[in-house]
Amino acid sequence: MTDGMRRINPDVVRLIPRTYTDREIVDGMLCGEPAAAAALIDRFGPAVDRRVWRLLGADDEHEDIVQQVFARILESIHKLRDPDALRDWISAITVNSVRKELRRRRYRRIFMVASVEDEHGYAPASQETMMVLRRGFAILDRMKPDERIVFVMRFVEGSELSEIATATGRSLATVKRHIGRARDIFFKKAARDPILASFLEERVDER
Repeated sequence: MTDGMRRINPDVVRLIPRTYTDREIVDGMLCGEPAAAAALIDRFGPAVDRRVWRLLGADDEHEDIVQQVFARILESIHKLRDPDALRDWISAITVNSVRKELRRRRYRRIFMVASVEDEHGYAPASQETMMVLRRGFAILDRMKPDERIVFVMRFVEGSELSEIATATGRSLATVKRHIGRARDIFFKKAARDPILASFLEERVDER
């Protein structure tokens, strides 16, 4: 955690009005107001946490990566040209942070799904679901970072193509190609696994 984040008083967060606009958050942070930084974390923290979880799975370094995302946000807030684009900007930083981490770990096995924590917005999973998750992440583990990211955003989060393009910094045409390739790779490998194939046939909406 950065020094800037340590200085944020949790009592301040609870007092922040819910009507704080994104522009007010940005303007306040640029002026060095601790309440503005607290407002940012309060508003966007859960969404960043969920996206990192969905992209990485249950990972030992999950919290560290979330902290890295906010450290980068706090350090580069002055680079945001349009305060009204704060949400998309944070989404892009989150995706880029995960992409860098995936590339750094490319030659290591990293996706060990040991549990599904309530704090990430999910109820405890059954043994059957955990088995499916492990098999699914095993396939994602062998995919390239960019393919993994667009696959999860599209088929797990249900993100729109335009949102994925903004978050990944790619053109719409490129995103469509990446999604198509990632989908073909994932479902081709999943079809070879009877358990995973049966689960997907019942639950996955092939977009």
